[in-house]
Amino acid sequence: MRNPILLCQNLLKYRKGVMQMSFKKLLLQNDMKKPKIKQKNGKITIYVNYNEKVFDAKSLEEFRKEINYIYENDIELISNKNSNIRILINTGYFKDRTVVLILELIIYSLCLKGNFNIYINIRVEDKESIAYNFYYYSFLKEINRKQITNKKFCIMYEKFSGRIYKQEIIGANIRKIIDKSTYKDVYQQMHMQQRLSSDIMSILSLIVNNEDMIDDACEIVDELIDNILSHTIGFGIVDVAAVKVISKKDNDDYIHIMINVINISDNFLYTNIKETYRRNVNNFKLRSKIKDYYEAQREFFLDSNYSENMFFMVSAFQRGVSTRNRNKIGGTGLNKSIMNFSKMSQKDLPENQSYVYSNKDILMFNENILSSELIGENIAFNYENDFSKKPDEICLSNSTFNLNGTAYNLMYVVKEE
Repeated sequence: MRNPILLCQNLLKYRKGVMQMSFKKLLLQNDMKKPKIKQKNGKITIYVNYNEKVFDAKSLEEFRKEINYIYENDIELISNKNSNIRILINTGYFKDRTVVLILELIIYSLCLKGNFNIYINIRVEDKESIAYNFYYYSFLKEINRKQITNKKFCIMYEKFSGRIYKQEIIGANIRKIIDKSTYKDVYQQMHMQQRLSSDIMSILSLIVNNEDMIDDACEIVDELIDNILSHTIGFGIVDVAAVKVISKKDNDDYIHIMINVINISDNFLYTNIKETYRRNVNNFKLRSKIKDYYEAQREFFLDSNYSENMFFMVSAFQRGVSTRNRNKIGGTGLNKSIMNFSKMSQKDLPENQSYVYSNKDILMFNENILSSELIGENIAFNYENDFSKKPDEICLSNSTFNLNGTAYNLMYVVKEE
């Protein structure tokens, strides 16, 4: 008779292997760009160099192509310990924290394969800007200018749980990889969520004195983790940070709060809503006003920055619309928490830093629009809160980096109480 414990362990290993293959394929995609490669005395050195004023989505896209070239040519390039990869990035600052976290994930996906050494040297010139926090509280900062093996990189990355600046508690963050294949059942998943929520509350309490703010942060993260576990391949990353800063504008003390949740998936934010709508329009008519909004806005879908997909992204934040049975996004839960956060100040940030990003579409959570007294149960993402009009241009954007999955990038600067 077969050992049931061993069978279970083998099943988990199989699921993890399948997950890793799916994750890497979805993240690295297909197109490639050959990096600089030198071979001498049996040693291979691969250089991935970037010198950018701002390291943004465009930089990330080019970086992904070079890493994918290395990944697809693994037998020749990274199959032995004499292979070395040197990643050198010199930049004024990183565009936002999502760029930093995806950069880490791309490197991690490469390091899961082969047998090589890796050296990362990152120089961020602007250390005075609040944007420096995007990099400072990251795994990349932790391993900067250290040469390690790819296997060591993976071990360190998977164990990295955040940074606390201990001289005087002025900043702390917590980071966790969400890998559905590591949980045997829904009860283990629930236990993980409860423990993570408790850890986030403890970390934020070191910096933040506002209990409602902490509760909203925990609720956002809990809903988004539930989303990763419920209808994606089940791989993502959660990162929450709070840092004390002094404003250059008024010299007062503020707290910089960063919430990032990324899932890598073959589903986009709009996928399930769009498919459900097409299967049963009448059901949507009963539960929400999405059918009426669709008819009112379909003429705008030919606009370069407002497609049908973007309409269904906006729909995800309306009352009565659900991407699954358990989570009614809109008016309660995730929607309410994000709206509460989005009404806070985004003082001293390089630009609007709160958004949801899926595929190449970006929906900005603009504090001026979301603070309007006209906002009710449904949110049109324009100043009039009028669904006969498309969302305001300030809420619509797109990226040069194609993200298979969804990323929430929530950034706020609030006055210290």
